[in-house]
Amino acid sequence: MKWYASLATACVFLAACGAPSGDSGESEAAAESVAEPTGLLNVYSARHYDSDKELYKRFEDETGIRIRFRESGAAELLEAMKAEGDNSPADVIISSDAGTLYRFKDAGLMQPVESELLATRIPEHFRDPDN
Repeated sequence: MKWYASLATACVFLAACGAPSGDSGESEAAAESVAEPTGLLNVYSARHYDSDKELYKRFEDETGIRIRFRESGAAELLEAMKAEGDNSPADVIISSDAGTLYRFKDAGLMQPVESELLATRIPEHFRDPDN
């Protein structure tokens, strides 16, 4: 179960839930729209480790949530999400470095995440001030 909490924490922490951020009204509406459970998690990953695929399989087996996985280089994923705009299916971005995440944030492709679980499990100095 420890791996599940780690994966869930990582997924939510790295979330790039769909639409680019706009004013707070748009962000709240987008957050509400992605909150509806669909049974599918779209993961865009710039990591290339077989161990990740094993974790995704275990996650699917234990939760019943199917993962649709898109793996590519960080630059390619960034350009894909820019092109997809509001229609991007990406729920989560996973990267092996923080610099990639900042590029996605600077491009307006990240949304803030409010989570008690993350607040208690991720030390404040590792969290983005904008959530």
